[in-house]
Amino acid sequence: MGKGKKAVSYCLLFAFLAGMCFFLCGFSAPRFPRGASVGGIDVSGKTASEAAQTVRESLEKELSGKVFRIVVEGKEFAFRAPELYYETNLRAALRAAAKGGAQPLQKKLRLTKIDDTLRGICDGFYLKSVDARVQFFPEEREPFRFRMEKCGRFLDGAALKTKTEEALENGVWEVYASPETVKPSFTEADARRSVSLLSSFTTYFNAENTDRAYNIALAASKINGTV
Repeated sequence: MGKGKKAVSYCLLFAFLAGMCFFLCGFSAPRFPRGASVGGIDVSGKTASEAAQTVRESLEKELSGKVFRIVVEGKEFAFRAPELYYETNLRAALRAAAKGGAQPLQKKLRLTKIDDTLRGICDGFYLKSVDARVQFFPEEREPFRFRMEKCGRFLDGAALKTKTEEALENGVWEVYASPETVKPSFTEADARRSVSLLSSFTTYFNAENTDRAYNIALAASKINGTV
């Protein structure tokens, strides 16, 4: 190969390399300026995706080992990351940091699927109230038996959610709640009052008329104990 051809080859190679350098530099992702930070986390020289990942990892590290507890009647429900997470304005903070300087990061502690989670806790403490009951045994000396009422209970889901969200926002790591009692509408006292004598009536007939006596006894047996 002649000297002229070699020179042309070198020039072409140089031009190609220069073009590639221009292409790579011109189209590489922009990086944050020196001194840029988000929420106290240095993102200098990082691309947007790298900076976002750095901030997320820092937040995960911050939550590592932390436990949020909901305690009901001594029973504890514990929540850790990733059930616990930070809701942030990371995108907006990164846009501001691209211009340089220290940018604050707004963050709020949250519980994933909070409605479903709290509903599950409340369901575990729900107990339906049971009314008192009167049983009638006409052949016995004491024909009435009474089954005592049972109180129910429930955990106020709306109130628990409010307490939980307030605790998370204020950095309180424990929430205490107690079920509320539900009284039955019909108590044993009501049942006993319901069988007190209201009135009485007596009539007489000729017991020698066996057909009539049978009919009267049959009719009385059908309504005996009926309210």
